[in-house]
Amino acid sequence: MRDAQAFTLPDVGDSAADWLAETVRAYLKNVTSRRPSAGAFLQMWGEAIAADPVLMPLYAEQDASFRRLLADKVREGIGDGSVRADADPEAMAVSLVGLVRGIALQLISTPPPARVKAIIDEAERATRRALKP
Repeated sequence: MRDAQAFTLPDVGDSAADWLAETVRAYLKNVTSRRPSAGAFLQMWGEAIAADPVLMPLYAEQDASFRRLLADKVREGIGDGSVRADADPEAMAVSLVGLVRGIALQLISTPPPARVKAIIDEAERATRRALKP
């Protein structure tokens, strides 16, 4: 499962906000790479949320870990001034995971939406706007 969900995280960059926005882009680009493992991860994730007793706890822990990573970066961004001071790190993490997972499910659908690059660009812009101080 770890291999199926793996994607290259961006370099640290200039700020935590940049890293978060670039992570959104990297996640969605990974999904659109049409690697079988990316689609398999999302398909198994769908099964897990449908109450698969074997997959649910595995995905729950992976999701919690991903949210913790994002929440930590939001906190870092509040500290470095790149994320608005009133941002709730845990809530923003849930929002970001929802954004990438929701778009990812649409991008692997048949037929996939047109203008994939524009969709990814918009997701990154939306992330930057949500974080902007």
